[in-house]
Amino acid sequence: MAHKINKNEEKETLKGTKGDKMLDLQNYFSVFDKYAHDFLGMDEENQLQFELILSSEYMTSQSAEFDPKLKPVEVVIPYIVDSGYKYILQESYSLMYIDDEEKEKATSCPICSCEAHLMTKVEEEDEEAIIYAHRCDFSPESIMNVIQEVKEDEVLQESEDDLQGLQLEYNEQGQVGFSFNGAQYVAVNEGVFHYHFSADEIHCYFCSKGEPVEEIEGGQGVIQLCPVLTKHRDKILKMLNV
Repeated sequence: MAHKINKNEEKETLKGTKGDKMLDLQNYFSVFDKYAHDFLGMDEENQLQFELILSSEYMTSQSAEFDPKLKPVEVVIPYIVDSGYKYILQESYSLMYIDDEEKEKATSCPICSCEAHLMTKVEEEDEEAIIYAHRCDFSPESIMNVIQEVKEDEVLQESEDDLQGLQLEYNEQGQVGFSFNGAQYVAVNEGVFHYHFSADEIHCYFCSKGEPVEEIEGGQGVIQLCPVLTKHRDKILKMLNV
């Protein structure tokens, strides 16, 4: 579990690190990256508490490459699920761990470019490193999309039950296609893609459809990568007996 930022630090010292434009978390993270997703227990209102931790050290950085000279940050996303199964996001924050004994120096954030002198220095006696905290201003929608994809990925890792009902349907190019809950897919070497004649009609039970849409040559429809199902491509092909 990551170092927990207390309420005073949240309100007083992490305030003002936000940029003019919110960041899209999906531009920096996919389910192929390492992540930690922990259940923290119940709060005083009997709501489920969770924490999703991502590290820029393992992010695929789909939209930009991180400067290797910058120290990595750990993005901590706490959220709760209430009795009505409603997801409620808490304030997320980013942590940079600096080894003082090794004479390391804090750098600007590789994600949001927040300068080190604007970060909050958190010194803990039981920590081997000095922690610099700030907030990368990710949009709530993109955070929820990532949480959704992580949860679907975890379900598919643990069980094949959520994939029961796949229907094998070869497409016009002879590629392995299949349908699930009315959504069309095609499985090729590069991954599993949503497949439809119109981008507006693409829908998916597993992911938030954040990847670029590509047109198929000859006007035969469009495809869009499904990162969640791509990670489980081999399992899907085995279930389809392909």
